[in-house]
Amino acid sequence: EADAARAMVARRLQAWAGTRECEVQVRVGRASDWLATGKLGAIDVLVLDHKASLYHTDLKACEASLPAGARVVADNVLHPGAPLFLSFVEHKDGNFLSTVHECKEFVHDPPLDDWIVVCTPRSGHVQPEETTSWSPPPDVRRWACEVDELCQQSAMAPVDWKAFQGRLRSVLIDLRRER
Repeated sequence: EADAARAMVARRLQAWAGTRECEVQVRVGRASDWLATGKLGAIDVLVLDHKASLYHTDLKACEASLPAGARVVADNVLHPGAPLFLSFVEHKDGNFLSTVHECKEFVHDPPLDDWIVVCTPRSGHVQPEETTSWSPPPDVRRWACEVDELCQQSAMAPVDWKAFQGRLRSVLIDLRRER
């Protein structure tokens, strides 16, 4: 968790649920930064719920630490959108099997559609050199820039997320079909 206050809430939920620190660790910061320390070991569950345009970068950094049976859970893939992440995990030569779960983004009124994507490595540990063939298409990069721009705009003024979502959804569905 990038935000220390939210990490504290997560730790309180963890305590309420009865899990111990040795079972679930909540870390403050970006996953890729923690990986660089060399102090994480195997990652059984990786939750991506920060800046969606960075999901693919953090996942690439974590790949070698994902054992067989690991799960990657990415929220906000449709809203605000994570086209680079979806392109990465849906790449035809990629290392992941992914499932899209449709849900409602409850923060908005009326609620917006969202996707939570759950991925598993295809087989055991993924070697970083196996991911070098992926390069996001230019149109996917453009969509990622548009997501970031709208997120920034939404901090200052209302954004028509429903209209944007209508356009982005078809692009993300096409990414899944190309596989």
